[in-house]
Amino acid sequence: MASILLISPYEPAMGEEVPLKKKEHFEYAVDLLNAARGENQEEIKEALGRLEKVTPPLPGNTQEATAFWVNLYNGIVTWRKLLDPNGLQTESSRKYFFTQPVVKLAVGEWSLDDIEHGVLRGNANRGGLNMSQILADSPKLGFVFKKADPRIHGALNCGAVSCPPISYYDPKGLEKQLDTAISNIILQSEFHPETNELNVSRIFEWYNEDFKSPSLLEWFDRFYDNKAYRKARESGKKIKISFMEYKWK
Repeated sequence: MASILLISPYEPAMGEEVPLKKKEHFEYAVDLLNAARGENQEEIKEALGRLEKVTPPLPGNTQEATAFWVNLYNGIVTWRKLLDPNGLQTESSRKYFFTQPVVKLAVGEWSLDDIEHGVLRGNANRGGLNMSQILADSPKLGFVFKKADPRIHGALNCGAVSCPPISYYDPKGLEKQLDTAISNIILQSEFHPETNELNVSRIFEWYNEDFKSPSLLEWFDRFYDNKAYRKARESGKKIKISFMEYKWK
């Protein structure tokens, strides 16, 4: 496995102050995503250097903060896959991929797990461990959301074949974008009326806690435009949920 360490690539000349052009927070994350998707190593270095000076938006500004973290997550994944195309091939390499701090912001060094489980999922426990992702004495704690918006699971791209596609997220259109993101995953489900079995993405198994309010089926009632499913729900039939195979490669 290629060693991927925290990179601080943007080094000004000695004594030089590099002013940070004023942008909205999410735009700095989009810069990284754009550079990584274009496979432009110089632009990636510059985007990472600018991010070192960025203090993330506070969770009270929900749209701005969500757009920042989702774009940053997707940008990191795209960049990391360029550095190590085999980084998701095995369980051990995937663990390293998500837990290793790789991006520096003005407040600390961040891993993908810090962003997803720590910030966006409200500092949820992860991996069966009885401990929060971000510890109580960490300065990162101030950026943690009070609770998860389950729709983020349609927006975060983990690099696997079965992951949602990458899109750009803008605070101004975020509500509609997140609705579209989660509905795209829901619409990939398969309903079998002869057994009343609903075969869904394994994302809904891994993050079942996030989809409990409302219930998982209520999310499908909202977004799953399948006549047989709706007929079964209206007639009060019990729906059996099963999960699709998740393809990492």
